[in-house]
Amino acid sequence: MGKSDRKRNGILLLFHVPLYILDLIFPPPQKQSLQINYYQDLSFNSLQGEIPPTLFEIKGLQKLILGTNSLTGSLPDTISKATSLQRLSVSHNALSGHIPSAIGGMKAILSLLLNDNQFSGTIPKEFYSELPLVAAVDLSNNNLTGHITEDILTTATKGSLAYFSIEG
Repeated sequence: MGKSDRKRNGILLLFHVPLYILDLIFPPPQKQSLQINYYQDLSFNSLQGEIPPTLFEIKGLQKLILGTNSLTGSLPDTISKATSLQRLSVSHNALSGHIPSAIGGMKAILSLLLNDNQFSGTIPKEFYSELPLVAAVDLSNNNLTGHITEDILTTATKGSLAYFSIEG
């Protein structure tokens, strides 16, 4: 896949991933690559198209910020493979479809920002029953339906959830 640079004491690991693996815009010119580290901020990059399922399979990825781009499609079910991911932001895009129940596989997630998209349907029960560490959730400005259930409120008061927004 490419070379990786490791700094002893585990502070920073860099991965050089060919852009065609991420397939975020279109097949890139030969030998072009994107540097991936534990903390990847790709916001405000005019990225287009669907989020590639392989993006959530990058081992050790802790923070992925894809906000304020032109991403479309839905969140892939491979989101459950992002077991190290602590912060995910896909806010301010044109993502649609249901929020996948596979989101429950993100056991390390602390902050989940899905706001300002076109997600529809109800909030899956895995969202509040299987994310024990989540502290901040923003689902505002989507097309979600349904009711705030007692389970969500129980999670908010007993767990670590400090911020939960669904207005709009």
